[in-house]
Amino acid sequence: LSFTGAIADIHIKFLFPIKIINLMRVSLMSQMKRLLLLLSLMANSKISGISKGSLFWNWILLKIKFLGGLKGPKPQISLFGKKFCGLDQSSLNYLFEEIFLKGEYIFKSTKAEPVIFDCGSNIGMGILFFKIIYPNAKITGFEANPEVFEILKTNISNLNMNDIQVHHLALYDQDTEITFYTGNSSESLLGSINSNRGGKKAVLVKAKKLSEFLKTHSEIDLIKIDVEGAEWNIIQDLVQSSSLRKCHQYLIEFHLNLPELEGKLSEFLEYFEAQGYLYNIRGDFGRVGEFQDLLIQCIRKD
Repeated sequence: LSFTGAIADIHIKFLFPIKIINLMRVSLMSQMKRLLLLLSLMANSKISGISKGSLFWNWILLKIKFLGGLKGPKPQISLFGKKFCGLDQSSLNYLFEEIFLKGEYIFKSTKAEPVIFDCGSNIGMGILFFKIIYPNAKITGFEANPEVFEILKTNISNLNMNDIQVHHLALYDQDTEITFYTGNSSESLLGSINSNRGGKKAVLVKAKKLSEFLKTHSEIDLIKIDVEGAEWNIIQDLVQSSSLRKCHQYLIEFHLNLPELEGKLSEFLEYFEAQGYLYNIRGDFGRVGEFQDLLIQCIRKD
């Protein structure tokens, strides 16, 4: 064996396994940090109507279900005693963590029956969350993705709760038909009217103005908007129809640095400032100049 060959043999036998071990160690540490973060979120949960014990137990049941693997076109899990379907394991896990562990949709209302508009309902996990914290809430949901809407309908039926209506629509600043970009099940969270944000599959869907649905309400307690880039068009409609102030609180996911929304954040916020709203913004300071989802909470002063 030559000297060069001997060195190569030592590298393969000793150094290569060490690299694998180091990679495994880094991965394990990353998973441990994530686990500790999730446990911390549960321990410090401020979600009314859901005990910390119940939150932890449902999380454990979810992880056990995931270990067995989810099968079929509509994999089913159990959440807080309700049957709940999704498109895949990844999106179910993501939605549970964002909504129930991180509490991104927490809001306070003095009413026992708050009126809620859920723009971008996806499979309905947000609706389940709202119904747990406010059992008598009156909720109207909207979902544009045809495949996801079928899951949403199934879940709303399984919830068997009153005062929930869902519409297969895209929300926009005019009543029309619009191209909606979607993809496979793993991209179910990224469906959008913007090709830069949605998948590669294009389908035509009906689009309506949110303001038309608000006409029968003098006061709305919450409008949640997570529509992958169409938030600009929805707010434009509410401003033009003088409907913006009808709602006491907004929870909006603003897609910063999406090409269609480039440079529009300040103008977006000015609409709310002009109508007497205070706002909070949550983002990632480590991603300046990059695309990221900003969570914006707007609350009317009076």
